[in-house]
Amino acid sequence: MWTKVCTFLIITFCVIIQYNVTYAKRILAISSFPSYSHQMSYRGLWLELHKQGHEIVSVTTNPIQNSSLTNYTEIDINYFYKGFPEYKSIPYLDSTIRLTTAYLNLPFLEVERNLVWAAGHVLNQELFKNPEMKKLYATDSNEHFDAVIVAQGATISLNALAYRFNAPLIGISSLDVFNHLRYTFGSLILPSHISNWQINKPNEKNMSFWRRLVNFYEVWKQMYSWTNEHIVIEDAIVKKYLGEDLPHINEITRNMSIFLVNRHPAFVHGKPEQPNVVYYYGSHIAKIPDALPKNVKQFLDDAKEGFIYVSLGSHVKWEELPNNTLEAFVDGFSTLPYKIVWKLSPDLLPKKYKNILTLQWFPQQSILAHPNIKLFIYQGGLQSTEEALYYGIPLIGFPILWDQAYQVRNIVRLGIGVHLQIDTISKETVKATIHEVISNTSYKDQMQRWSKIYRDSPYDSLQNAVRWIEYVIRQNGTPFLRNNLCDDPWYQRYDWDIIGFLAILLFIVFLISMWVLLLILRGKMLKITCKMCIVLSLWFLFANNITNAGRILVITPTPLYSHQIVFQSLCLALNRRGHELIVATPQPIKDSTLTNYTEIELLSLPSLVKQYQENVPQLSLTDLLKLGWTMTHKMSTSIFDNPKVKKLYHSDSNEKFDAIILELVGYPSLSIMSYRFNAPLIGIISMGIHNYHRYVFGSPIYPSHLSNWEINALTEENPSIWQRAWNFIETWRLIHFWINDFITMEQELIKKYFGNDAPHSVDIIKNMRLLLINENPVLAYPRPEQSNAIFFNGIHIQKTPPSLPKDLGQFLDNAMEGFIYVSLGTVTTCHTLPKETLRNFVEVFSKLPYKIVWKFECDELPGKLDNAFISKWFLQQSVLAHPNIKLFIYQGGAQSTDEAVHYAIPLLGIPSMSEQENRIRRLVSLGVAISIKLNELTQKRLNNAIHQILNDKSYKEKMMRVSSLSKDQPCNSTENLIWWVEHVMRHKEANYLRFSDSDKPWYQRYDMDIIADFLSIVDEFVFNDKVQPVKLPKKELADGVMVNVTGWGAVEEDGKSSPMLMTISLPIVNKTTCQDTYKYIHRITNRMIRAGNMHGGQDECVGDSGRPLTAGSTLLGITSWGYNCLTLLTPSIYASVVIQILSGSNIIFEI
Repeated sequence: MWTKVCTFLIITFCVIIQYNVTYAKRILAISSFPSYSHQMSYRGLWLELHKQGHEIVSVTTNPIQNSSLTNYTEIDINYFYKGFPEYKSIPYLDSTIRLTTAYLNLPFLEVERNLVWAAGHVLNQELFKNPEMKKLYATDSNEHFDAVIVAQGATISLNALAYRFNAPLIGISSLDVFNHLRYTFGSLILPSHISNWQINKPNEKNMSFWRRLVNFYEVWKQMYSWTNEHIVIEDAIVKKYLGEDLPHINEITRNMSIFLVNRHPAFVHGKPEQPNVVYYYGSHIAKIPDALPKNVKQFLDDAKEGFIYVSLGSHVKWEELPNNTLEAFVDGFSTLPYKIVWKLSPDLLPKKYKNILTLQWFPQQSILAHPNIKLFIYQGGLQSTEEALYYGIPLIGFPILWDQAYQVRNIVRLGIGVHLQIDTISKETVKATIHEVISNTSYKDQMQRWSKIYRDSPYDSLQNAVRWIEYVIRQNGTPFLRNNLCDDPWYQRYDWDIIGFLAILLFIVFLISMWVLLLILRGKMLKITCKMCIVLSLWFLFANNITNAGRILVITPTPLYSHQIVFQSLCLALNRRGHELIVATPQPIKDSTLTNYTEIELLSLPSLVKQYQENVPQLSLTDLLKLGWTMTHKMSTSIFDNPKVKKLYHSDSNEKFDAIILELVGYPSLSIMSYRFNAPLIGIISMGIHNYHRYVFGSPIYPSHLSNWEINALTEENPSIWQRAWNFIETWRLIHFWINDFITMEQELIKKYFGNDAPHSVDIIKNMRLLLINENPVLAYPRPEQSNAIFFNGIHIQKTPPSLPKDLGQFLDNAMEGFIYVSLGTVTTCHTLPKETLRNFVEVFSKLPYKIVWKFECDELPGKLDNAFISKWFLQQSVLAHPNIKLFIYQGGAQSTDEAVHYAIPLLGIPSMSEQENRIRRLVSLGVAISIKLNELTQKRLNNAIHQILNDKSYKEKMMRVSSLSKDQPCNSTENLIWWVEHVMRHKEANYLRFSDSDKPWYQRYDMDIIADFLSIVDEFVFNDKVQPVKLPKKELADGVMVNVTGWGAVEEDGKSSPMLMTISLPIVNKTTCQDTYKYIHRITNRMIRAGNMHGGQDECVGDSGRPLTAGSTLLGITSWGYNCLTLLTPSIYASVVIQILSGSNIIFEI
């Protein structure tokens, strides 16, 4: 007996070991920035990956140094904290990474450009020079990794290690997504959105045009510096250490599989993001905090009035702040009735205070978890913010460095804290601010509310990050999540070239009109009329800124089975969770066994359905959409008139709902139900999101992106400017119709049934909490979407399909050569297909050696077909699950596609509309399908396509891979949907996922008015004897030639800008001499001009960036950067105009 037990245990142990050996992967994790708080946000993830059985090689400044950890290797770069001699050449840094007080007065973007990026170059080179790293990446090292995770920021050169090890690149950040990474990924850059933390002055809601103009200039200037200065140096670092044959570092970064961002989505201001951006948070927060030191615990336990915890993190030194700062806090704290726990060197206090305990380090989470804490005064660090949210502690933010002001602004916006500003610090302001936060209970109440939201998650955030990493490793990268917009020039991403082209065209029309008007008027009124036209045009442009059980109302009016089956699956899943549902649908389930499940049967209006089916082959897509909207308008009217629905929304019905789920294809008037019942609105779509939804939500609209199917002719991968112009016109014309015609009709419907005081349907939809979208990310073209877009797929697919009817089952079992299943859905039927097309099907099918299972709605076939089983209806999933199936011929429907992919059946797509054609085109690009347009179908093409798919094994093999990808998801799609619905019901007032730019006019979302203003300024130049076009150089100047710099910059180091325009003459400096000066900071390239007095005394200074470098009337360059004004041996650097002209570079200069 014992022998058997021991044998069983040994076999079990071997199986487990073998599983771990097979599954466990080797991961290189690099987090090289010397900051304790940032390192801690990564460490939790590395340890969790190790816990899951993976081998970790961690490159870190804060090693754990735990010898008991096996398969956990650390490359210790703790010496990064000590700094490097090269730091001395970087302004505002000493030889360590400590900042000087001059830093406090610097604009944010200047700090990023001249300090953070410059320090990044030094750190990145030092990492490549590290002996252990050299041994690791050496060409003969034979090291292998299954994934490379790199902390992002100024560390882009380190991404090349993923290419070196031929492993998927995974990015990670302890901050929000950087603008330069959005630019690299092809994502949306929003200079004036409140989420943009990389800006000199904090963004606010409803900013003026001029403020937005400054933001636009500053952000795109920063993108220019990143692309043309920082990236150049980083790519040179890569080539130096890893070889010249590597791809450009930008190309490597663009192919990043996923980007893990350490932010809770509730606190990042809802905005569109790439599909490969994955949020995680709280990985460093201990489930059970460490025990407090005995003396600290005693001090806190004795704090009967409560205590205040004070910490400015690991980078800020109190003694380095302006003179009166420490004194103001000491004086303010010493007179308070509360005890103070202060992360501060005890030597800095002038004397001992009974109510103040100071130490150089405290276990912060243990302090925040103590019940006597009243308040946390901190610097605005992201990890500290997370901890305060987790424990529900009100905050006073005292920001000092970089992104901290943005974090503090965020806590003020949420009502959970107050901003204490360093430039107004005094004993009085310290005491008054503390009194405000502690005595005003709203701060504590709001913090408790947001703490619940922070803790309320559909899954463990850390586990989700691990699942995504493992998903990337299993798939050896996720290129299908990559947005192909990153390959397009920046101006094409926003259609700025199309807008420019149309603007020029309109301007030409305007000039012709003016010329005609001139011929007509020929009088003195001409000038007055022209001026009036200009004034009125400008006025028009700027003035017309165009889980407890809940009760849920579900309205899904579209009378199509393929749509309804998705909605039914969600409703039944919610019902199984214990929620009560009232479902208004044209296709009720009618299951008497269901409890708390009431159905209101809506009219299916078969005449409208038939009219739509008949028009599918005849109308263009845009006309078909317009026809569809007029039909949905009639359906909405019938729903409002439905007696049972009327009884629900009647003013004295006393009905209450916790959420309204509305099908959002074409029923905006029904959104009024959310207003009527004061319940959050949740939209649901059984296929991809529409452009008019994106318009309402403020999401980016890409007329020529491959994902856009709402155009009459689908765009190609590299469309011409003419095709893009036409796509632009078609897309925006359709949106214009939806807003100005269809919505107007729908709003009249709302007024009819709910009165003139009812809100506008567009405003209701803008505030929609969630939009549930039935779209498989593997089968879609990746693009940025708003944060409240929740994607799902395959929820209608049954784990065990029902048994087939006996006769059909026998027919399929006897199909020894296999069978082909044919179904063109519910819209395209035999009644709407041309007879010639039907005859072509019959002729081809009759000659095949395979059996045919054909969903055919008519009574008779147009010919003889002996090898076919014909029926008006089939259990489609049961047919697709049969092992003898060879091919599925279909129309490209969303649900049929999900089912075919689930069962790994190759496809022959015969689409009848653009939405289906676009879906099939994506499948063709994946190598799992062939497409034939309905109007191009012939016997020969049909026959060739069938034989090609069945004779080429690659179609089946690739479909099996796509099927595996589709099934391999980080979380269960149905469970994720249910959690989000319940989350909305739990936090009805929380609308944090909403994109605030949805309230802005369309042209402000894309900064088109800013661009128009630039164009109008250029157009208004009048040349005279004082204003002339600048001359451009034809060759470079020799060393020593005198040049002129003009600007309003400071006249002394750390001084204010000059009130008058200044000019100085400087000599051109030899490139080699300049390179020796800056060799540890910047790479001096041929694109740069070097000019300056090597003996000091005269130079450009802070505020001169973007100013011209000239010789006479010739523009030579643009002021770019420099270090330490007036200092010896530090010439200034200018972007060379002559090199750009000679190389033909397409670069915008700042003039």
